[in-house]
Amino acid sequence: MNHHKFKVILISLLLLFFIEVKLEYVIAQSGPTINSITTNYPSSPVPKYDKFEITFDIANSQAQNFQFPYVSQTEADQHTDQQVPPQSYLQEFVDQGISVDGLFLPPGQSDWNNAYTTPGFYYQEFLDQVKNNKPWYYPTENYHWKVRFSPNQEGRWQYKLRVTDKGGIAESQVFTFDVSPSTNHGFIKVSPDDSRYFEFDDGTYFPATGYNLGMGQLQSDTNLQELQDNKIQFVRSWLAPFNINSTAWTAWEMMPGHYGGYLPRVPSVPYEEVPGSGQPRQMKFIVSEDSTWFEPCAFLGHTQPSPAVKSNTTYYIRAKYKTMNVTGPRDPVYPNYGFVIKIGGWDGDCQDPNKPGVPSFSLTYPATNYGTDTNWNYVQGEWNSGTNNFLPNFYMVLENASGGRAYIESIEMREKTGGTVDNPVLTGQNIVEKNSADELTYFTQTPSYKMDKIVEKLKNYDMYVRPVLLEKGEDLGRLTDAYGKIISAGTSSSEDNFYGATKRCTNCREYTAQRWLQDAWFRYVQARWGYSPNIHSWELLNEGDPDHWGHYAQTDEMGKTFNCRVFGKTIGFNDAQDCTYDHPNAHMVSTSFWHSFPAGAFWKNTIYPNVDYADVHAYISTSNGLNYSSPCSKAEMSNDAAAYHECHSRQYYGRSIGKPIIRGEAGMDAAGNQSSTILNIQRDTDGIWLHNYIWAGLSDGGLIEQYWWVGEHIDYSITTYITGTAGNQPPAPYPVCDTPVFETANNRWRFKCYFDNRDEYANYYNFVKDILLNKGGYVDAAPAVGNPNLRVWGQKNTIAGNAHVWIQN
Repeated sequence: MNHHKFKVILISLLLLFFIEVKLEYVIAQSGPTINSITTNYPSSPVPKYDKFEITFDIANSQAQNFQFPYVSQTEADQHTDQQVPPQSYLQEFVDQGISVDGLFLPPGQSDWNNAYTTPGFYYQEFLDQVKNNKPWYYPTENYHWKVRFSPNQEGRWQYKLRVTDKGGIAESQVFTFDVSPSTNHGFIKVSPDDSRYFEFDDGTYFPATGYNLGMGQLQSDTNLQELQDNKIQFVRSWLAPFNINSTAWTAWEMMPGHYGGYLPRVPSVPYEEVPGSGQPRQMKFIVSEDSTWFEPCAFLGHTQPSPAVKSNTTYYIRAKYKTMNVTGPRDPVYPNYGFVIKIGGWDGDCQDPNKPGVPSFSLTYPATNYGTDTNWNYVQGEWNSGTNNFLPNFYMVLENASGGRAYIESIEMREKTGGTVDNPVLTGQNIVEKNSADELTYFTQTPSYKMDKIVEKLKNYDMYVRPVLLEKGEDLGRLTDAYGKIISAGTSSSEDNFYGATKRCTNCREYTAQRWLQDAWFRYVQARWGYSPNIHSWELLNEGDPDHWGHYAQTDEMGKTFNCRVFGKTIGFNDAQDCTYDHPNAHMVSTSFWHSFPAGAFWKNTIYPNVDYADVHAYISTSNGLNYSSPCSKAEMSNDAAAYHECHSRQYYGRSIGKPIIRGEAGMDAAGNQSSTILNIQRDTDGIWLHNYIWAGLSDGGLIEQYWWVGEHIDYSITTYITGTAGNQPPAPYPVCDTPVFETANNRWRFKCYFDNRDEYANYYNFVKDILLNKGGYVDAAPAVGNPNLRVWGQKNTIAGNAHVWIQN
């Protein structure tokens, strides 16, 4: 053989091999890949309705935001303002995100078109401990992807994973898992046999006994055990104050904590680099000395938990800022002034100069240099945590300035393991999670992890929660227009923007950027917690506008999203389009209004078919639209808790909306005075009012109550004073009281005593749980009562031969 020819052939083959290998490498790198797949049930069957969790990694993604779903240009073009010139509502989000899904094929199925699609989410790991008797969640650098799903059928399931981003689509191989029987009743839904009531997937009646509680109260095993002991199963709780998404109940609060009426004022503002230039505006944090709205101090660590820190650890701190018209020093004795990061205790004068050695002015101390640059620059410094397990109050401050303002783009605080302040060696994650004012672009991980823990606890205590997901006064939502752009600081924020309406509802079904941002949040909520049967439903927001059609459409579109879109099912953006898809992990949706009960306009209006149950907020003081004839006058209801329930229950039921009705907020008070103390109801320490209020629920109206003033009227304390002398302690006025304290100046003993009447819920639950109200056939018992001093309410089922009544003397 000709050796030269052999060499040419060999070189050609090698070159061809190299080209093929190189081409294969390019192809592999051009799109996302899925690897390192594990599950929480690697070898044993998954109990029916239990969480099946898949953890995995994704490489080679071209996404710029792992917390936004993927939007292609084609999809964006489908949602375009038809005005001239046309603009895509979703153009801001094209090719930015990544959509991750799990596909679950039920037993006996072979066609993947019949698989249930479930969204996935980006997950950060935490060091999880208890320090200072508080949960200590410390962020790590470990991130993964997760898909969570609760199977509703026994047998062998198949599943695979799918990823879509700018680089393309990738799918994993097919895997299997087995599902075994369990005692779990499944998810809660409206009874198909009697629309007044709820039931579980297996047909078990859900009595829905409960009230309002803060979401943070559900972290405590002690609290949850007490709720379970008293058969309080159904809790309405705001998720918005966890500040996972949006600016409502922001982690950054202004000192001294001003409120803007309904929500805390937000220390952020739309910012344009060259005012009036038309350049994209972004949100920046702000501290100011020349504003009646913004304060010179904003801080972490008040209503939101302080970030966890490692003890005896040095942290590097850096903030990107610029100032405008800053002058100083206001106090010339202290030359330092400008923007600075400070750390320390509660300091209502944190804008004043730090005065070492002067106690009232050294509660906080500077942790960085002072900055007065009018171009973007950094302040930086370091702080040693010492014995702290949690970051003390952490302030961004315009200190000792006589005027001006500072804008802050980002804040960073990370472990410093070496180097200098100017050239630090850093490790770990930024522990300041709310590090940017563009708070609609990310979902905060620490409170998300906290919510994970709560949802798992709910299962252990047979508790069901109704999370409120948004706030109607959310500042950033009102500042984000239909195209996803921040409106000018000089423009009034618009409720229309928040409700997703481009105008005051010339077309409330347009899929604006605001709607898309809310849908991105809903997708994350479903992906992370929607697997749980202990989520009763999702409530859009607390007390929105009852007269804004945008709110109506927003709620109905939310129903479409939670029941179709998040599960990969397409549905239009028009009136009267009902999502009938039946996904095993879907939950009900509703909303609430700040007044009235728009039965015809909304609750039973057929153009809003994706709203599962009705809600009303009606204290005695705020009740409206009722027939106030006896016994339903506000004066009579204030003296009769049973009538307070029954008047609303019968009259709302009489609107014939064909859905369960929940009174999401209720409270015993008086006409014209929404006050928890106006009736002195706390003095009814035996809870007779509560007994009557709860047992009135046996009537046929079906109204489900969730009381608001729990800590004032149901599980509460009273401080009582008894005149006496220091050496002569009187007996305790009530059975359960703290050790009394003698007040020398007043010559009296102070007793703090406790009352817990929650057992009334258990008594009612134990009676009603076995009455099959959800199976239909029950109507008003309408008993004849000869004695005017007696009241009898109840229902009968003539087909089943059953009846129940409550007799009140």
